[in-house]
Amino acid sequence: MTTIALLGDIHLPDREDTVKDLVWDWALAEARRQGAELLVGLGDLTSVGTLKAAQRVRRKLDATELPFVLSPGNAEFRTRAQTAAVLSALSTPRQHGEVLVLDSAKGSFSDDSRADLAALPASGRRNLLVATHCPPADLPEGDRAMLEELAAAGVIGCLAVGHKHWDASSGCCQQIRGLDPDKAQGGPPALVIMRRGPVGWQRQDISCPLADPLNWSEAERREWLANLGISAMGQTLPALAEARAEGVAAVELRYEATRGIADDELLPALAAWRGAGGRCLSMHCPSIAWQDGVVTGVSELRACAEYSRRLGVDRVTVHVPGVTVQELRRDAVPYGALLDATCDCLRPLVDAGIAIGIENMHMRDAERVGDKRGFGYIPRECQEWIEALRGRLGKDAVAFHLDIGHARNNNWYSSLYNLSEWYAEMGSWLSGCHLHQYSLVDGRYDNHYPLHEIYGGFISLASFFMSWHLGQCRHVPMFLEIRHESSIASYRSLRSALGLARGEDA
Repeated sequence: MTTIALLGDIHLPDREDTVKDLVWDWALAEARRQGAELLVGLGDLTSVGTLKAAQRVRRKLDATELPFVLSPGNAEFRTRAQTAAVLSALSTPRQHGEVLVLDSAKGSFSDDSRADLAALPASGRRNLLVATHCPPADLPEGDRAMLEELAAAGVIGCLAVGHKHWDASSGCCQQIRGLDPDKAQGGPPALVIMRRGPVGWQRQDISCPLADPLNWSEAERREWLANLGISAMGQTLPALAEARAEGVAAVELRYEATRGIADDELLPALAAWRGAGGRCLSMHCPSIAWQDGVVTGVSELRACAEYSRRLGVDRVTVHVPGVTVQELRRDAVPYGALLDATCDCLRPLVDAGIAIGIENMHMRDAERVGDKRGFGYIPRECQEWIEALRGRLGKDAVAFHLDIGHARNNNWYSSLYNLSEWYAEMGSWLSGCHLHQYSLVDGRYDNHYPLHEIYGGFISLASFFMSWHLGQCRHVPMFLEIRHESSIASYRSLRSALGLARGEDA
């Protein structure tokens, strides 16, 4: 019997302190434990194709003392100046025993790969395992036809592919969700063992236990749930009623949707929610921006701060200012004006002991990479703004509010700064989080979709749970910020996914 370990789509970044390295180390150790005779990489082993990451991938593979063959992925081509060095660092023979790896990193087979496939019929070899990055549906018709003919003839017994981040099986094709805890869908990141026996290739999926919160104690899962809350969005009173009924401890209101509600309706609703166990009330504040040479939104932010004090909120969420990177750094006037205005508006909150969380933003459809994009899309910029506010308002007054949907739906920057990198870089800065899924709908990526699964859609929560459990992320209030249905539905779904019932029903 031949035993092969399939490793795909880990997207290792340059930094070595993310939870991805823990998953990669586990996968290599588990492959040895399973008796793997060969390690097969299915591509996207680096995040953005940098030499530092590629060398770490290679170093850890070498340390296993097992033979390995690697197929490149599209991620290995993302940093063009380093591509040649990366491909050299990850270079291996294209064939090893019963395994052939093909290069489909650019969406079609390389000339060498086509030549290798063309030579197979005359070789007399059968029931081979062929590994490549892209699944057949993503390949040109001619490449797809070569695979189909060889599979029909029994030459290819198993076609192993990655790239999509979810599992699928069709005929001899085995697609794997891979090892990335930021992206693996349908379950925790997984190692796949393929064993060739008398009846062909048999697949075994082994999920990474480090990435599965069901392996936590019930007390640990309940502690996580006790920090999970909902955003009311535009439905303040219904959301408070739902939070009260479900025992949700954290609620975030939006100023524009709440300010018009009469006190004799709002205050009793808040008191009833507090009486049912509500512990953290947050207010999502309006934003300030630099437009046409002036700071806008100041009166709204100042009014929101006063309103928040009157309601007795525990914390507020404030976006980074609406200004381009170029404007904020090239000219001291926007920087000083925005900082003065923000501190003037927020100082009454500091005096009242109300915590302030500064939220990251993300690339818009019309924006391009560079200094003309908006500010606050990457960790360093968020740190810079928070430090500037702390210099005026006090170190303990201002922290970071991470929106994971913004970090993930961030064009090029979502690859340059993976979710795992945000957790590693900003986890100790946290005072709150927004959780939501993002989706591709009608050809457009959008945020604030329901989050009904731990491992579903473009965002997997596996890395978030890992970072939380390891203490890399501070344990802070989290708000499900859902626009397309009530946030309470996602709350119930995640509670169920954690194997928990409502507190008093457990």
